[in-house]
Amino acid sequence: MTKLSLALLMALFIMGSAFLSAKYSPLSNSARNILRSKCADCHSSKAELPFYANVPFFSTLIKKDIEDGLADLDLERDLKGIADKDIDDGVLIHLETVISDNTMPPIQYGLIHWDKYLNKNEKDTLTKWVNDVYKLKEAPALTP
Repeated sequence: MTKLSLALLMALFIMGSAFLSAKYSPLSNSARNILRSKCADCHSSKAELPFYANVPFFSTLIKKDIEDGLADLDLERDLKGIADKDIDDGVLIHLETVISDNTMPPIQYGLIHWDKYLNKNEKDTLTKWVNDVYKLKEAPALTP
């Protein structure tokens, strides 16, 4: 490989990296995985329902939780396939609020699904990611 072709490959790699970083935060995968594992039960139309979802009393509660959850945030609609820099500000504000106020999951859901509460590291990752996304939205667009 000649020095010129090596230099060209390196330039393309650097430009590609800059382009990707302009669209996604380095924390994007981690943050999205946290949202999938902790929030998708009520915030995704494709969530797997628990075995008790067909029990009369519980089915009503679960259906209501999912309807309310999807109205606030639908991970499939609001985040899947969307670059970080294109995430709606309303989604970011919602995430900031529920993280800082500790309002998710709702108490009645959290009592049964205690593993869905965010730990400190998960909160820190999500908060940092939201802040990174705001910075990406402010940054001028890079052209490859």
